[in-house]
Amino acid sequence: MLNEKELPFLAEKGHIVSLVGGGGKTTLLYAMADHCARKGWRVLVTTTTHIRQPAACYAPDEAALTALWQAGHYVVIGTPAENGKLTLPPQVRRHAVQSMRLKEGDEFQLSDGRGLRLTVVLDDADNGIAEVREFVREAQPVTRLALVQALAKSGHDEQAIDIATQIGVDTVVPWQADRSIAKWKNGRTDRKWLSALQAATEQSRRAFTPQLEDCVSSKQIISMILRANVHGDLVIVLHQDATDTWESIERHVGHLADECLKDGKPRTVYVVVGPEGGISEVEVSQFVEAGAKSVVLGSNILRASTAGPVALSLLSRTLGRYA
Repeated sequence: MLNEKELPFLAEKGHIVSLVGGGGKTTLLYAMADHCARKGWRVLVTTTTHIRQPAACYAPDEAALTALWQAGHYVVIGTPAENGKLTLPPQVRRHAVQSMRLKEGDEFQLSDGRGLRLTVVLDDADNGIAEVREFVREAQPVTRLALVQALAKSGHDEQAIDIATQIGVDTVVPWQADRSIAKWKNGRTDRKWLSALQAATEQSRRAFTPQLEDCVSSKQIISMILRANVHGDLVIVLHQDATDTWESIERHVGHLADECLKDGKPRTVYVVVGPEGGISEVEVSQFVEAGAKSVVLGSNILRASTAGPVALSLLSRTLGRYA
């Protein structure tokens, strides 16, 4: 992570920054650009020599430049060299060559986790060089899925968000539930969860990495439910003693999806999953009183690592994501 005390110009707008020297320039260049773009600044990157063209954030024309800035990304401009070839990041090269066992001439897909999907052909396996054949920028779904996952021991929470990412969850919200044994540690747990989301995104070849929100308390979930009532979102609480049926939930979700199609307004279906000991009766009562729907998934008691993914799979089918 870049330190603004060591690089004070990163805290100020309006600078033109030039990098010279050997070794690490491109990595630092993109790191500084990303750092400033996350502040909401418009950042433009170019070069007087050859650099690795990023899998994302390259703008071939003014329209693409404007779109990337509006999306909050930094922008790289310049003339692509070597017929649009790019150097794969080390972890992507290892996955392509060692895990997928791709050879030179094989075609595969890449994404930047922000909606850009590239179709590339492996040109040089040893050096991780690939040639871009085509690219497309995908739109996020209008009806979105969010997993509110309680912290769980033995890595069950990380298993849940990994599988949920492969299924297609759009947002992940960590929850410090009353019965959670595991504790959220900023700077440690968040890095582990983000790493799990990114790895699952790469493995499943998704165009978008799920958004990881801040860890919330049960009180904050109540506030989230109240906001959902105002914005037309739906909050589903999975609980073994619930009386609502999944069929009724599907009707609510179908109605929400129809409203999204009518007005184009994004809406979210939240799935709330408890820790190993389940959600406390007090929490369930408060959530339902605030406006959430409590539902049971069949007669079997599912683990914290599987309940969310099962519900998300059923919701994905209801929303037509598996069509």
